Amino acid sequence: MKRMLYILVLFSMLAGLGFAGTTQGIAFAEESELQIKDIAGRNTYLMSDGSMWSLIDGRHAIRTPGTVAAISGYEYRGIGMTKDGRLAEWDIGKGPQVVPGTSGVKQIAGSYWLKSDGTVWFGNEKAKSLSGIMLIANADQEFAALSSNGELLLEDNYKRGQFKKLGIVESPVTVKSMTVHSGRVALLHDNGDVVVYETSNFDDNGRIIPVTVAQNAVHIVYVSNEPTDLLIVTLKDGTVWTTGVYKDRWKLKETGLRT
Repeated sequence: MKRMLYILVLFSMLAGLGFAGTTQGIAFAEESELQIKDIAGRNTYLMSDGSMWSLIDGRHAIRTPGTVAAISGYEYRGIGMTKDGRLAEWDIGKGPQVVPGTSGVKQIAGSYWLKSDGTVWFGNEKAKSLSGIMLIANADQEFAALSSNGELLLEDNYKRGQFKKLGIVESPVTVKSMTVHSGRVALLHDNGDVVVYETSNFDDNGRIIPVTVAQNAVHIVYVSNEPTDLLIVTLKDGTVWTTGVYKDRWKLKETGLRT
């Protein structure tokens, strides 16, 4: 939890500011005119010009020029999406490299990637049971997908490739992002509404009840916490909130950060 909050706070402080200084031997002073656009793990940075800082052999930092638009991954391994829709990969033994033969990449999430034709891929393996997908999310071994017909799908943790339908989302084109964690999927709509679907929150007919937990939001992410996992919500006014515990998991309860 502390690590995730550290990453969030760091991103909040740096997203829009040039970063000058050092971290784990990475010198950024000469890059002070750039901005940190995204972070994967603790020492992998995507810069505003499409270049990346990453680690080789766990100790040495390298800067790779390029046109990377988004990254997703962990400390020593991950994938990226270039500005022209190609897939890139990096790991502990090599810096970011474009994967030959890949094109039409629309979104990346964890180790999954979504193509503009609505197909979902894991490495070079195509998900056979998914089609017409417009948005994906992956975290803590959980994977969710939203289809163009509004079906919100959550993969069975014990049966890879099989999905439970959490509900039908009206106007799925208005969903700009989503995050998944421990049987929960939160959707962020264009109007700022944050709606949560939780597998344990259902009515007498077994229908999952969607709950709106926030409005005027611009960013959402789930993180692990005890006794209740938290949804971190950044609002349009720049404040950063978290949901509460137990019955207060449907409310924004705590704040203290401002982007």
